[in-house]
Amino acid sequence: MQTAMHPAFAEKLAVLAALLEHSQAVRDEARAKLEKGSPRYQASGHGGTWDVVEIATGAVQGFAYSYRAALRFVDAMEAGAASKQRAAMSKRKPHNMRARLERTCRALVSANHAAVVNIDPSGQQVLINWKNLKQIRVRQVVDAVCDIPHRWTIYLSVLCRDHFGARYNKSIEVVPQGNYRAEHLTDVIEAMYSDLRASANPNHLVASGWIAIPTDTTVDEAQAAKVFAAVGAWNQQKAA
Repeated sequence: MQTAMHPAFAEKLAVLAALLEHSQAVRDEARAKLEKGSPRYQASGHGGTWDVVEIATGAVQGFAYSYRAALRFVDAMEAGAASKQRAAMSKRKPHNMRARLERTCRALVSANHAAVVNIDPSGQQVLINWKNLKQIRVRQVVDAVCDIPHRWTIYLSVLCRDHFGARYNKSIEVVPQGNYRAEHLTDVIEAMYSDLRASANPNHLVASGWIAIPTDTTVDEAQAAKVFAAVGAWNQQKAA
């Protein structure tokens, strides 16, 4: 025999069931937000319907007749947006990584005033801070100079001593067109370097060299003389 439920009690059960459904829906929404990070869409109630709204713009993307259905709509929109973002990131990633590497390298080079200095006849090559004249031995800076192509400013000079023993230089500054890696510098300037050496009085010629700076700049004669002196250009032993 089934006992009839009192109408007031039945009404309370219906209210409780509605509250439980709403509580479950809220938990589902909170869980979805935690899993997805910052949400792009949300469900907004309007009378008997629920709008799916883009948070950034306030634009309504659609509607549903129940909160649970609206949440499923939100989930679908979030999944679509995330998929588009992943696709865009996968396309941009190689370029972004390369661009980021180049920016980092150039910032290191600039901050350390790095320059490649070559002197002959010893054939010695060093990396130096052309402002404070200290040799650079930090691996990150060396890699920053060598790992990517740069636009170079190159100061070439022949170091001479006349018959009175007075020192003098004959120099030119060049900016090769295009970007080059450090390992290709000799090839880039070989003809100009040879011509400059050939133009010097062979009876006066003591040494020669070049200063290559991986940025657009200029080097005055006094500073170049200090750089060559710092690396021992006037007191070389000829390479064996």
